[in-house]
Amino acid sequence: MNGNTQAASAQPYRPSNPAREAENHAWVALYKDVNDPALAAEMVEQLDEDMALRRTHLALYLMAKQTLRREEQRQRRNAHVSAFLHLIVLTLVVKPLKALRDIAVGAMPATYERQEAAQQRRRTLKSNLAKKDAVAATPATATPDPDSQSEVGGTTRRAA
Repeated sequence: MNGNTQAASAQPYRPSNPAREAENHAWVALYKDVNDPALAAEMVEQLDEDMALRRTHLALYLMAKQTLRREEQRQRRNAHVSAFLHLIVLTLVVKPLKALRDIAVGAMPATYERQEAAQQRRRTLKSNLAKKDAVAATPATATPDPDSQSEVGGTTRRAA
C-alpha cells in the first residue's frame, strides 16, 4: 500500500457539521471582503472585544488594520489634492475674474453716476408735475386774503 492511503485511513471519520462548514464559509468570505474599509472597521471592533477570537484570526485582524490605514492615507491624500486644486482654481480663475470686474467697474462710475443723476432729475420732475397737477385739479376754495378784513376782538378792521 501507498503511504498516502495509510495516512488517509489513519484519520478518524468525522461526519460533516453544517454549522462548522457555514462558519468556515463565513470566515472565508470575511477574508475576501477585508479590503472594504467599513467592514474592516467592524472586524477590528469585534476582534478588539474578543481577544481569543483575535488570537485565532490574527491575520484577519492585521489585514483589517492595514485596510483602515490605507483608507486614512487615501482620505488624507484626497484632502491634499482637493486643497491644491482649490488653490489652482482660485489663483487661475477666480482672482483674475475679480480683477477684470474691478477694472470694468472702475471704468464705469462716471457713466453710472450720470445715469443715476438723470434718473433722480426725472423722478423730481415727475413728482413736481404730479404736485402741480394735483393743485390744478382741486376746486378753488375761498381763502381769506391776508390783506383783507380780519376780526380782532370782535371788531372788524381793514388793513391799510
